[in-house]
Amino acid sequence: MPIPCWFVASFGVLALVVSGLLGVFCLEVHNMPDRERYSPSRRYHQWWFNFVGSLFGWAALWCLVRRVWGVWFFSSSSGQATVSDFALGFVAFVGVSGYLPYATMGAVNALQTLVAEALKRALELVTGAK
Repeated sequence: MPIPCWFVASFGVLALVVSGLLGVFCLEVHNMPDRERYSPSRRYHQWWFNFVGSLFGWAALWCLVRRVWGVWFFSSSSGQATVSDFALGFVAFVGVSGYLPYATMGAVNALQTLVAEALKRALELVTGAK
């Protein structure tokens, strides 16, 4: 059974509205209420960053909806969850709730710290210095 057009349209409108609201009110949502502290370019960047992060969450949720739509309506379909379904569910939850940008920034910062520490230890091994 195909997904009805009214559902697709309402899902898309809901995704755009919620993403827009998360983008516009990102400073308040993430407890950064002092707007004057941030330059206009930084505020616009935060708006864009949170808007796109939320849209990615809605896109992941849409992928899950498309995957399980047939299982909901056709009891004969075998709907087995895979690891990618759980990964999409995580991205959908973190993105729709507005925390995907911060999760991404945290992952990038952790990777940067890991590489810096690995290079520091490699340099210590090569030079014998501590």
